[in-house]
Amino acid sequence: MTFMKRRAGFRLNNRWLLGIAGLIIIFMLFFLARILSRVPPVEPEHKPIEITRQDLDAYTKMLGRVELDTISIAQLPPDLQQVFKQALKMINHRELKDCIYRLTKMLGKRTVEERALIKLFIGFSYYELGEPVSALNAFKEGLELSGLSETQIYHRTVAQLAFNTGYIFQLYAQPESALYYYRQSEKTVIPQTTADSLLMGIILNNSAVASEATGDTSTARQLYTSALNYLNNIGAEEEATKVEKNLQRLTIKSPAGQHQFSP
Repeated sequence: MTFMKRRAGFRLNNRWLLGIAGLIIIFMLFFLARILSRVPPVEPEHKPIEITRQDLDAYTKMLGRVELDTISIAQLPPDLQQVFKQALKMINHRELKDCIYRLTKMLGKRTVEERALIKLFIGFSYYELGEPVSALNAFKEGLELSGLSETQIYHRTVAQLAFNTGYIFQLYAQPESALYYYRQSEKTVIPQTTADSLLMGIILNNSAVASEATGDTSTARQLYTSALNYLNNIGAEEEATKVEKNLQRLTIKSPAGQHQFSP
């Protein structure tokens, strides 16, 4: 009897051990499956922006500058119009850090479109302070906000955000990034007014300069020609003269029909 009891106890212990072992194996298989099915880490969208040197050659060919969108202020609620008018005064008086602080405090209280315009003013203030990386970050955040908008009532704000971003990248010798943002700006501009047509001409000229820098002279020539059409139509003689010089220089450097080969 004692022997039988010992054997029953031994079998019972074996069952417990087998059960525990089975649970451990299931547990390990579960985590192994999780590890194998996990998607490889994706590179973060927001890479650190690196600003090194200015491209003075490109700068001599470029048009425009980092600007604000003051036209869209008229579409804002009256209380916010007053805030932006005060912000403009602060910028004119070089009270840039105070302007950034005041506008940043307002971000959480406004619509997506209004926050995009606030980001444009903040980025401009940073640029005027000589902080291009902070300016780029603000402009890019404004563009992300505008992408969330269902109405996109401030088309010029979005166009100016994208243009400013492209302009800084181009100024700091990053033509590929500049082209990406210039294309965004070009898609958003609605050239119904003289100001919008001027912006379009400026975008196309700077895109041509960036294309030329990447070795795409054929596209550069087409963009210079399109820029001239916009600028001549609105009588922007000073800007058109510069584009004509860019086109003439490109034609001498690379005659039409001559194939370009990258080394």
